[in-house]
Amino acid sequence: MTTGVTITPEIAFSAAAGDVGYLVFDDPTRGKFDTAKFATTDYFTPIATWFKRGIVNRGASRFDGVYGRAEAGTMSIDVANEDRRFDPTNLGGPYVVAGVSQVKAGRAVRLRVTHLATGITYDVFRGFVDEPVLRYRKNWAQTTFRSTDGTGVVSDYDGVAGGIVGTGEDSGARINRVLDNIGWPTEERNVAVGKTTLQGTDLSANAWSEICLASDTEIGEVYFDVDGKIVFRNRHGILTDTRSAVSQATFGDAGAELGFTNIVLAADLQQTKNLIRLSRVGGVQQIVSDATSRTEYRTRTWGRSDLLNQTDTEVADYAAYVLSILKDYEVRIDRITIDPLGDPTNLWPQVLGRKLGDRVTVKFTPPGGGARISRDVFIRGITHDMGTSTWETTFVFQDATKFAALIFDNTVTGLLDTGRFAY
Repeated sequence: MTTGVTITPEIAFSAAAGDVGYLVFDDPTRGKFDTAKFATTDYFTPIATWFKRGIVNRGASRFDGVYGRAEAGTMSIDVANEDRRFDPTNLGGPYVVAGVSQVKAGRAVRLRVTHLATGITYDVFRGFVDEPVLRYRKNWAQTTFRSTDGTGVVSDYDGVAGGIVGTGEDSGARINRVLDNIGWPTEERNVAVGKTTLQGTDLSANAWSEICLASDTEIGEVYFDVDGKIVFRNRHGILTDTRSAVSQATFGDAGAELGFTNIVLAADLQQTKNLIRLSRVGGVQQIVSDATSRTEYRTRTWGRSDLLNQTDTEVADYAAYVLSILKDYEVRIDRITIDPLGDPTNLWPQVLGRKLGDRVTVKFTPPGGGARISRDVFIRGITHDMGTSTWETTFVFQDATKFAALIFDNTVTGLLDTGRFAY
């Protein structure tokens, strides 16, 4: 057992009568959208006894500078299989119902971790099995369950063209419309009201692509959370939600700061852009640039032409906002790696409880002396690499320095002299 926690991987191997009505993807009876609901907690079968290693990846592997869009979340779990219980060809195993092995793709899967000192159980991942991979050597057998979060399900759905609907609805309403169209359960969503209204849609596009386009037009954030729910935050969420507006923790290499084992700084020009060209569908291209940045770093363009804003004025504001956060070169704190076993009391709640979009502070004193580096950053990617006696978590960051905009009538960002006006 990993010191300080209990790791509980679970897979929905049950096909009992009590599970009728629950949604299992790729099942001919219970795998159809609009006909079922997600299963209750007793639907899952614990497999911790055979657990050997797991890797969870969520969010962005490297932030692109503008969008809070996450890559598909994935999990890979290695389990011992010497008794062939996780072998889909073994019809005498414990997970066989009516002569059919339940060890197969499409089964719901989740991983939860209980912090023993507090008794709190944290969701770490929820999704669906992509495939069980079987490996054998002499007197050794292992099954690896590869899984993807709900992104994999939604991205498999291509719509069918109908009449134009949703003209003038906000980006959150558009995302809900797409989710309604594919039958994604309402209880499996956490979708905010958008700040941008959109052009209409015929719902013919790929569902995940359409959701991402709505979020990008908003400059919002969209991802699947650790509990399996799809999350959409509008562009003001990063400014007004307490977990993003106020630092939630300080990681550092001094005093009572939360420790880390590795830190990576990025000093490239990947996120430096100084000529922005944007247009909406059917609109006129809006162009903004920064002469000082172009002189210093040469012309570095960023653009797109598929936005769904309703007016060119909105696109011009969008372009100006993007330019304001990309025009300047910066040395960034790209990521840190944390070993919670080094300080179980303080670090386990951090590596298990932090969410995509959380704001934290990172401080670091470079070897050789000089000024201490200190930055506020947003968590944009989370990787957990765990074993039976090891654990390592990596946070990927976005610099938060440029996000101090002024929003009237807000208790956090509504004070004069504290920031620029928000788009």
